[in-house]
Amino acid sequence: MDIYAYLAEKVYGTPTPTDTDVPTHGRSNTIAFAKKAISFFMPNRLMVWNEATQEGNPTRSTMVNELIKKVKKQEVRKQGKDSQARRAMQLPEFRELITRLRGRDGHMQRYTAAAYFIFQFNLIARLDDVMHFRYQDLTPSLEHPFAIKSKMCWSKNVLEERDAPDQMLMGAKDPTFCVLLALGLHLVHNIVVGNVNEEGSLFGVQKGWIYDLLKSVTGEADFPIAEGGMQGTLVCILSGSCQRHMQEGMGAAVMMLMLEGGGRVTKA
Repeated sequence: MDIYAYLAEKVYGTPTPTDTDVPTHGRSNTIAFAKKAISFFMPNRLMVWNEATQEGNPTRSTMVNELIKKVKKQEVRKQGKDSQARRAMQLPEFRELITRLRGRDGHMQRYTAAAYFIFQFNLIARLDDVMHFRYQDLTPSLEHPFAIKSKMCWSKNVLEERDAPDQMLMGAKDPTFCVLLALGLHLVHNIVVGNVNEEGSLFGVQKGWIYDLLKSVTGEADFPIAEGGMQGTLVCILSGSCQRHMQEGMGAAVMMLMLEGGGRVTKA
């Protein structure tokens, strides 16, 4: 089958792999995505492939599914290409990131970039999600005047308006986590330099700039690495040590609210 041969070529380097071959050219996710992409253009994509009549969707054939299962099994056995998955940033690394940003000379790095990452941490968001956040997405909370409300509308999992409820942003005793302090410094700096556009982005930075800055800071020779593996942009906040530090910084009551909400407070 042409599709089987194509997928096998992508991971094994040959369209006819044997039992002794290992997938050194790709991972199971690679061919799983290729299978999905090809299937989208099949006229009968909902039909299972029929070997006898050669009808249906060939990406749903037994041969293709068995190929993906075989590659997954070899991955578990550490055979073939290494995983390119990135791990979450650990708490000590996040602390060091904020400390180094606040120690830099440029105001954009000291105030805007630091606020950007602290804001991302509090909303458990991706860097892309924060980049699209607007001024009007921040509103005061009349019920809880010590906090502000936010609405994350750009998350990849948000497909309807009801998928983006109000989330509470609360202060913290620890300045590394205090999103209200970080936003205050960022906004005051923008007001002073006249860089406030109420219709525009809250942070007003480009994706490439924030990614390059993160890479440059974490790539410094003396930057402490908590564990091995390629570092990602999400921060792991629900481990036991993170819960303890957040409890110390934000108060036990706020921490309980976050844990009951699955890691975030979603109701105003």
